[in-house]
Parts: sequence; structure tokens; C-alpha cells
Amino acid sequence: TIKGSVETIQGDPYPSDINTGTSTTVWTASSDIVIGAKATARVQNWNGASVEMFDVMMAKQYDNSNVSFSVSNRLKTNDNATDIIVNVDLDGSNRLILSLEPTDYSAAVTYSVTEFNNTYD
Repeated sequence: TIKGSVETIQGDPYPSDINTGTSTTVWTASSDIVIGAKATARVQNWNGASVEMFDVMMAKQYDNSNVSFSVSNRLKTNDNATDIIVNVDLDGSNRLILSLEPTDYSAAVTYSVTEFNNTYD
């Protein structure tokens, strides 16, 4: 028997709207001790014509002055749609924030995030 687990991210209610030409924070780390995170996002435009999914790996630099991040595994159901702009930054409380900006259409966003806390000696 093959066993596994499934996590279902509901389509409704969705946690965030993003509007064309506007960078919108869709996730904020639960505290400033979160040193890194992995997010998987699904962006669905309002007319249902396309879906975009991608992973974002992000981490604070050792001195908490900046962040490093990468976007991978990008999948789009409409090859003509422009990629969602992804940005990761720190807020005023030194928490990681993930922002998305569509250039073609307004959309609904759902996501799954795994947070990694800092390790102290």
C-alpha cells in the first residue's frame, strides 16, 4: 500500500486579491525569528482564463539587512500571459514579506508557506 498525505488549499475564501500594476503583500512571516521560508503560490485571474503557479524560496541575510530569494517551478496555463512579478523584502518589524504584482490582469491568490525559525546556539 502506498501512503501519503494531502494538504488542500481551498479556492474560497481566498486570502488575497492582487490588482494589475499594484504590488500587494500576500504573506507576512509570523514573527521576526523566521529566518527563511518556502512558499508555493497559485494566482488565478478573475475571468478564469489562466492560472500561474510557482515556488518562492526566501531567506534573510546573516545580518538581517536584506533578503535573498528565488522563483522556480513556474507554470502557466496561458503562455501569452506575462509572469507575475514576485518580490520579497523585510517589513518595519524585520519580518519577511512576499509581494506579488500582476501586469496583465487582477487575480485571486492562494498559497502554502513553510516557515523556518532562526537557530540559536
